[in-house]
Amino acid sequence: MYNLTDSQKDTIRWIVRKVREGNLAEEFTFVHLASGGIRFMGFGVKGDVSDHPPLTTGVLNALEESELILVHTSDRHFVTCTLLGKAYDAVDTDFSEKAAASITAVQRSSGSKKIGVALLFLGIAIAVATNLATAVLPDWLRPYLWLSWPLLIVLAAVSGYLWFRQ
Repeated sequence: MYNLTDSQKDTIRWIVRKVREGNLAEEFTFVHLASGGIRFMGFGVKGDVSDHPPLTTGVLNALEESELILVHTSDRHFVTCTLLGKAYDAVDTDFSEKAAASITAVQRSSGSKKIGVALLFLGIAIAVATNLATAVLPDWLRPYLWLSWPLLIVLAAVSGYLWFRQ
């Protein structure tokens, strides 16, 4: 669950928008100035980021706790932030937990469907290989009978591996 204030949500919206516009990399670094402002540093800045929201320690901690960014502060007070995929989902769904969960479920199910289809084809191939192994095949395939057992073993191993991964 996102336990963020409107200001914190605006900050992550700004970061996602700047990344999508190409003005900010998904990993960027800045430093807090004595004047109270911040200065972006390094290769993470690609365009105008002068309209940045407050990037205080509290805001960054809240965004990190919500698993939207990773934050690393060096001993020289440089702050490096890495935007995570969940940040895009949060912004795109306006921080709706249910919508973000359904996006993730759809992404997971499409991967499971691919594995399921692969297992189906492997099952068919194993059935054919079993027929070959039991010598129930046309005469024109008899010279290749010796391949049936190695093929059956390989297909069974691949099928077992895919099943185990699922």
